[in-house]
Amino acid sequence: MNKLYSQLPTYEESQPPVLEKRHLYGFVFLFVVFGGLIFIIYNWQYGRTNPAVGSGENESKYDTGVCIQVITPARNPFTGEIKEFPTPCDVPEGWERIRLDVKQ
Repeated sequence: MNKLYSQLPTYEESQPPVLEKRHLYGFVFLFVVFGGLIFIIYNWQYGRTNPAVGSGENESKYDTGVCIQVITPARNPFTGEIKEFPTPCDVPEGWERIRLDVKQ
Protein backbone atom coordinates (compact mmCIF):
# COMPACT_ATOMS: atom_id res chain seq x y z
CA MET A 1 0.00 0.00 0.00
CA ASN A 2 2.81 2.38 0.81
CA LYS A 3 4.38 1.75 -2.57
CA LEU A 4 1.13 2.55 -4.36
CA TYR A 5 0.51 5.64 -2.23
CA SER A 6 4.00 6.99 -2.85
CA GLN A 7 3.45 6.89 -6.63
CA LEU A 8 0.39 9.16 -6.49
CA PRO A 9 1.05 12.80 -7.36
CA THR A 10 1.09 15.25 -4.52
CA TYR A 11 -1.40 18.11 -4.35
CA GLU A 12 1.18 20.64 -5.62
CA GLU A 13 2.07 18.49 -8.61
CA SER A 14 -1.53 17.80 -9.60
CA GLN A 15 -2.67 21.45 -9.57
CA PRO A 16 -1.79 23.57 -12.61
CA PRO A 17 -0.53 27.10 -12.03
CA VAL A 18 -3.34 29.58 -11.65
CA LEU A 19 -2.10 32.02 -14.30
CA GLU A 20 0.81 31.33 -16.59
CA LYS A 21 2.57 33.95 -18.63
CA ARG A 22 1.09 32.64 -21.88
CA HIS A 23 -2.40 32.99 -20.43
CA LEU A 24 -1.65 36.57 -19.45
CA TYR A 25 -0.49 37.35 -23.00
CA GLY A 26 -3.70 35.82 -24.33
CA PHE A 27 -5.85 37.96 -22.05
CA VAL A 28 -3.95 41.10 -23.03
CA PHE A 29 -4.31 40.23 -26.72
CA LEU A 30 -8.05 39.67 -26.39
CA PHE A 31 -8.46 42.89 -24.40
CA VAL A 32 -6.64 44.91 -27.07
CA VAL A 33 -8.51 43.30 -29.97
CA PHE A 34 -11.98 43.64 -28.47
CA GLY A 35 -11.23 47.10 -27.07
CA GLY A 36 -10.11 48.21 -30.53
CA LEU A 37 -13.23 46.77 -32.13
CA ILE A 38 -15.46 48.54 -29.63
CA PHE A 39 -13.58 51.80 -30.24
CA ILE A 40 -13.91 51.47 -34.04
CA ILE A 41 -17.60 50.54 -33.93
CA TYR A 42 -18.40 53.35 -31.49
CA ASN A 43 -16.65 55.97 -33.61
CA TRP A 44 -18.19 54.62 -36.79
CA GLN A 45 -21.66 54.74 -35.27
CA TYR A 46 -21.55 57.97 -33.26
CA GLY A 47 -18.70 59.86 -34.89
CA ARG A 48 -20.78 60.66 -37.96
CA THR A 49 -23.91 61.82 -36.15
CA ASN A 50 -22.50 63.58 -33.09
CA PRO A 51 -22.39 67.35 -33.79
CA ALA A 52 -19.55 67.74 -31.32
CA VAL A 53 -17.38 65.50 -33.48
CA GLY A 54 -18.36 67.20 -36.73
CA SER A 55 -20.28 65.95 -39.69
CA GLY A 56 -17.90 67.18 -42.35
CA GLU A 57 -20.38 69.75 -43.64
CA ASN A 58 -19.55 73.45 -43.61
CA GLU A 59 -16.01 72.77 -42.49
CA SER A 60 -13.07 74.55 -44.00
CA LYS A 61 -10.66 72.48 -46.02
CA TYR A 62 -7.96 73.72 -43.66
CA ASP A 63 -9.81 72.75 -40.49
CA THR A 64 -8.14 69.74 -38.90
CA GLY A 65 -9.18 70.36 -35.31
CA VAL A 66 -5.67 71.46 -34.34
CA CYS A 67 -4.30 74.94 -34.95
CA ILE A 68 -0.60 75.62 -35.05
CA GLN A 69 0.84 78.96 -34.02
CA VAL A 70 1.97 80.38 -37.35
CA ILE A 71 1.30 83.83 -38.74
CA THR A 72 -1.20 83.39 -41.55
CA PRO A 73 -1.77 86.18 -44.07
CA ALA A 74 -5.23 86.40 -45.61
CA ARG A 75 -7.07 88.69 -48.02
CA ASN A 76 -10.65 89.89 -47.84
CA PRO A 77 -11.94 89.24 -51.38
CA PHE A 78 -14.50 92.06 -51.17
CA THR A 79 -12.26 94.90 -49.96
CA GLY A 80 -8.82 93.61 -50.96
CA GLU A 81 -7.57 94.18 -47.39
CA ILE A 82 -4.64 91.96 -46.39
CA LYS A 83 -4.24 91.10 -42.73
CA GLU A 84 -2.09 88.70 -40.74
CA PHE A 85 -3.69 86.34 -38.23
CA PRO A 86 -1.91 84.43 -35.44
CA THR A 87 -3.20 80.99 -36.53
CA PRO A 88 -4.93 79.57 -39.61
CA CYS A 89 -8.03 78.98 -37.45
CA ASP A 90 -8.32 82.72 -36.76
CA VAL A 91 -8.80 83.56 -40.44
CA PRO A 92 -12.47 84.57 -40.86
CA GLU A 93 -14.71 82.57 -43.13
CA GLY A 94 -14.75 84.01 -46.63
CA TRP A 95 -11.19 85.34 -46.45
CA GLU A 96 -8.58 83.78 -48.76
CA ARG A 97 -5.36 82.52 -47.28
CA ILE A 98 -2.49 83.88 -49.28
CA ARG A 99 1.24 83.34 -49.42
CA LEU A 100 3.35 86.46 -49.12
CA ASP A 101 6.49 86.25 -51.22
CA VAL A 102 9.53 87.17 -49.18
CA LYS A 103 12.44 88.40 -51.28
CA GLN A 104 15.88 87.67 -49.90
